[in-house]
Amino acid sequence: MSNETINNIGQHFIVGMNGQTPEKELLDLIRNYNIGGVLFLGKNYSSVDELADAVNMMQASSIKAPLLTTVDHEGGRVQRFKEPFTKLPSFREMAKSKNPKQLFEIFSVVAQELLSCGINMNLAPVVDMTEEKDGVIGDRSIGTDMHKVEEVVSATIRGFVKGGILCCAKHFPGHGCVTQDSHLELPISDKTIAEMMEYEISPFRKATKAGVQAIMTAHILFSKEDNLPSSLSPKFIEDIIRKAFRFTKLVITDDISMGAIIKHYEPKEAAKLALYAGNDMIIYSSSDTALLATTIENVAKEAENDSALQEKIRLSQERIKNIKANIKRQNISSTSATEFLSSSPLRSILQC
Repeated sequence: MSNETINNIGQHFIVGMNGQTPEKELLDLIRNYNIGGVLFLGKNYSSVDELADAVNMMQASSIKAPLLTTVDHEGGRVQRFKEPFTKLPSFREMAKSKNPKQLFEIFSVVAQELLSCGINMNLAPVVDMTEEKDGVIGDRSIGTDMHKVEEVVSATIRGFVKGGILCCAKHFPGHGCVTQDSHLELPISDKTIAEMMEYEISPFRKATKAGVQAIMTAHILFSKEDNLPSSLSPKFIEDIIRKAFRFTKLVITDDISMGAIIKHYEPKEAAKLALYAGNDMIIYSSSDTALLATTIENVAKEAENDSALQEKIRLSQERIKNIKANIKRQNISSTSATEFLSSSPLRSILQC
């Protein structure tokens, strides 16, 4: 197995970090396996200084291509970065109280706040539709009015694009039809694709027209359509996202270390199936660098003798390369970031 094959596979992974400061093992993994991106969670944030240092260290370790530095910065209960970042209300609350022009302005500044610390991709907005308030998606969702969802999602994405950050519509094709939490178990639905195309899936198509650069696939088993979860299913990714939507940008899995996947598939099997299905990048938030290295090596070994998988990888790498061509890798100044965040216009915009 060649180092080139391993490096090719490494670009498809978005990995996690253990604490606030990247350990030597993670920096070595990024450098030696050409990792594609990193995911910041709440446990990875304590201050702007440490966040800027972490981004700088990891980007410096990524020799061949800039890293996607990603975070779930939705607002409400899913906002990983705290003060001095502006505290955002839930997405549902903002959708109720703000018009599309205001939402555009809000999220263009959210983009600037994240970019000030070197975060170049926000894993938002949430496009799932649901009535529930306290369940799996809850107020992360705008609600059930499809046209309202499409309007808000479009304004949000255009705001992110104006602000200069990559964004990701999630969780395709939508968690609104299930009650199980995919962090713990694999949700199962008997809905058909034909039914969902008229409702749950429609706002995702709108997201692609608004300029979203990525779509995140959900871990849901649609029992009438496939025996694979939608995140690992060519029927959902190739047939709908690629062909029906004509979407040529990134498709990213939800975290494959979640219970919905890890209880049913080994990491290397899940990663291989994800690439076969048409995903470009795989979120694997594990900070176990030895396990991550083994997973990448195993997928690389499989790819060496599988021409169909090689072709999937080739096409994916073109899409990753195209997205990363617009990423500016620069040294982040924590002083400048703190100054911007402390005087961010977002607070006054939210109060209007």
